[in-house]
Amino acid sequence: MAFSFARGTLLCVLTAAFLFAQDGVDLTGLTPPQKSLALKVLRASGCPCGCGMKIAECRVQDPNCSYSKALAGIVVASVRKGSNEAAVLAALDASPMMHRAAPKLLEAPVAIPVDGAPFTAPKTRASHWWNSPTSSAPTVPWRWSS
Repeated sequence: MAFSFARGTLLCVLTAAFLFAQDGVDLTGLTPPQKSLALKVLRASGCPCGCGMKIAECRVQDPNCSYSKALAGIVVASVRKGSNEAAVLAALDASPMMHRAAPKLLEAPVAIPVDGAPFTAPKTRASHWWNSPTSSAPTVPWRWSS
């Protein structure tokens, strides 16, 4: 059981190292425990670019994402220094790229003055012909008769 787990972990680390090396994240020079720590942090932390994926997934799915590339570089550099998981997460959280401001969807509201406008809406709903108790609905010439 332990052999298959170690073999699976090694295969996963080697595959991720191959994928990350192609996309600009260099995992060479890291020991296997350091590689697994880096991958653990990258798989657990969300990418702030707005894609809704984790950093590792965004790195593979969107190689042009500047957020995941920079944050993966921060994680690998922190792991390379010998930091533990808490220190790596703290370095990742300290990055300004991790705290992206929400995009502004609408501008500030603008007040439109309506005093003295040439047309104003009716004050009550009863002023419409379908709400008026004294008038009936207009006859429609194309209505089918029974």
